This record gives sequence, C-alpha cells and structure tokens, in this order.
Amino acid sequence: MDVVAYMISCSERADVRAGTLARLAATDWAADAVVVLDGSALPRPQDRQVETAERLLRRALSDGAPYVLFLEDDLEFNRYLRHNLESWWPLRTASPDTHFMASLYNPDIGAVEEHLELSYAVADPDLVYGSQAFLLSRATVARVIDGWYDVIGGQDIKISRLAATAGPIHYHRPSLVQHVPVPSTWGGVGHTAIDYSPTWLAS
Repeated sequence: MDVVAYMISCSERADVRAGTLARLAATDWAADAVVVLDGSALPRPQDRQVETAERLLRRALSDGAPYVLFLEDDLEFNRYLRHNLESWWPLRTASPDTHFMASLYNPDIGAVEEHLELSYAVADPDLVYGSQAFLLSRATVARVIDGWYDVIGGQDIKISRLAATAGPIHYHRPSLVQHVPVPSTWGGVGHTAIDYSPTWLAS
C-alpha cells in the first residue's frame, strides 16, 4: 500500500505533535510521518494553517507519493490502521492516477450513500468539514493544488470542495482516527468522530 503520511503542525505544538506521532508509531503503520511545520509570516493563525496545508500538498506531490494521508497533529489512531486501509474496498479499487478522496475521521458528516457492508459511506461534499485525516490520490492532490485559490475557506473546505469536482468523497466506517481534545491554535470549534473504534479490525 503506497500511502505516505504527512502531518501539518507548528512549533508551538511540539508536545501535542510528539504525542500524536507516538500514537501513530504504536499502530501497525510502521512508517514515519513527514511533518510540515508552519513557517508562514502571515498574521492570522487561520491563514498560516491554510498556507502550511498548501505547502504540505505541494511537498507530497513533489515527493511522488501515490497516496497522501493528510494528518493534523492532535490525533489518536486505530491500532490496525495499515491493515484496515489495505483491506478497504474503496482504496483497493482505486488508482493513484485517478481521483480518490476519503476521510478516516467522521464528525457526523451527512451521507448520500451508505455501504456499511464495505465499511464506507459517500459524503455530501457540501457538508464536509474537518481535515483531521484526509486520504487523497496524487491525481486528486494535483487537482486540489491547481484550484487552491479558487475556493475560499480553511484547508478542509478547499480540499473537499475541489476534490468533489472530480468524484465522490468516501468516509471510512467506523472512523479510524479520533481528535484529541487540545486547545486549537486558531480558536476553532472542537469536534470528535462519532464512530471511532481504536480496535476495529477488518476481516
């Protein structure tokens, strides 16, 4: 499975980030995440975060990652994260060079389709929020970068709305990632996954 994890963070959250990286290492992921730190001079924290997210995506595309797992820095993870993704039908039938977008974190996003026997739902793209754990093919990363300045909003809005112009957004059921309750650097409203399971294992 050619998925590379990239994490957005900032120097002020070194301790939070370290905890998240330790929790990722305690799963079966068996690979380091590439950390992209906020180096922006913009005054507003929200704008710095969006700029850093764009740099992360450009870095991932430059690196040639077939699939990008876009992570925020305040998370906990299902113990069998890699196994579950390798077993997940939407990803197994995808290609890095065609559209694919998914989220492993569901803070109660409205769905237009439910396929629970295959452990996924298709989200209403206009209701997507939260960029805790987005999974994108390199083709979708390229599309998102190309339209980055055409959509107003945070990185969750930009990524999801641009990706939705190419195809569906899948949500893993249950969530494989949970949001850790730590203060936001930019004052965002807290939310958590409604169906997170730390031990769920795909058969």
